[in-house]
Amino acid sequence: MLKINRWCRRCRAARSWSKIRPPGGKVSRRICSVCGGITTRIKGRRKRDVMPYGLFGYREKVKVADELWRRWVYAKAPDGACAVCHRVRGLQAMHIFSRGAHPALRHDPDNGAPGCQGCHNRLGRAHEEHRDFCIRFLGPERYERLRLRSISRAKGNVDLSIIELTQLLSQVPPVWSQSSDGSAERFPT
Repeated sequence: MLKINRWCRRCRAARSWSKIRPPGGKVSRRICSVCGGITTRIKGRRKRDVMPYGLFGYREKVKVADELWRRWVYAKAPDGACAVCHRVRGLQAMHIFSRGAHPALRHDPDNGAPGCQGCHNRLGRAHEEHRDFCIRFLGPERYERLRLRSISRAKGNVDLSIIELTQLLSQVPPVWSQSSDGSAERFPT
């Protein structure tokens, strides 16, 4: 089966291609299998035609868990104020330990604080200030427990995170959220 995923400049259409190396050349060229013209990659197309088995369901679960985690972090600020500067501005859900470097803590209920964009950016650059804020926000014991859990490089179980966050959110009243136009709105119960 030929993949039709490159654009032929001469044919002005998406075409299948073959890879050649000119004699004495150091760089391979991908040429159109119809006219022999040079092709370019079509941007935005996935390299694979289908997603690997089971990955689509996992990504959907991560999206649900991300949304539940975000709502839980907003529940920590029922008045809609930033946990750092205490001003009522557009809130963001800040990870205390970043989700990329510490995947085991991505959906941990303790690993989040509500903050405005300015404080989020400032704390991301000032490590000492970030650590001091986290100790004030969580307390020394909870911060140390979270720090020790951050050493693990394993991913957390998304299904268990969804269950845990759903149970936690069922115990709190609806909280304020930021809508897409910047105004505050209440989460539905």
